[in-house]
Amino acid sequence: MRAQADRMRQDRHFLQNIIKDFKEEHANFRVDGMWTVAQQIRHIGRVVWWFWKGGFEGEWDMDFAKEEAEISKPVTLAAALQELDKNYNGFIEFLEGVPEAELDRKLKVPGVLPQDANHWTVLNAITDHTAHHRGALAVYLRLLGIKPTMVYAD
Repeated sequence: MRAQADRMRQDRHFLQNIIKDFKEEHANFRVDGMWTVAQQIRHIGRVVWWFWKGGFEGEWDMDFAKEEAEISKPVTLAAALQELDKNYNGFIEFLEGVPEAELDRKLKVPGVLPQDANHWTVLNAITDHTAHHRGALAVYLRLLGIKPTMVYAD
C-alpha cells in the first residue's frame, strides 16, 4: 500500500512545513481557551494513532474526557514532536504492509465516522484533521510575528 503510505508522508510533510518554524520557547504559546502549540502538535500525533488503532485494528477508545485531560497536561515542544513523529512513522510503516484491497473494507465505527466508512474514510479523516490543526498553528505563528512557510512547498 505504497500510495497510502506516501499520502501520510505528504500529510506529515505539509504539517512539518508549518511546525518547523516553532522553537521550544513557543511551546506554551496559546490563545485563551485553546491548547498550546505543543499540546496541539501532540494532539495531532495522538489522533493519527487513534485513527490507526480504531480504523485498522478496531480499538476505538471513545473516552474523550480522558484524552482531553491527557492533552491538557503541560508538554515540551520536543516531547510533542517526538510523539508526533513516532505515531506518523508507525502508521506509515504499518500502511506499507496493508494490501490495497483492505482499504475498501467496511468498518464498524462507533458514531465517529459515516456508517458506510471504510479505510479510505480513515485516511481522509486523518488528513482533514491535520489540515484543521495546521491552519490553527499557522495562525499561532502569525500571532508570534512569524510568517509561516508555504504549506505545500517542497
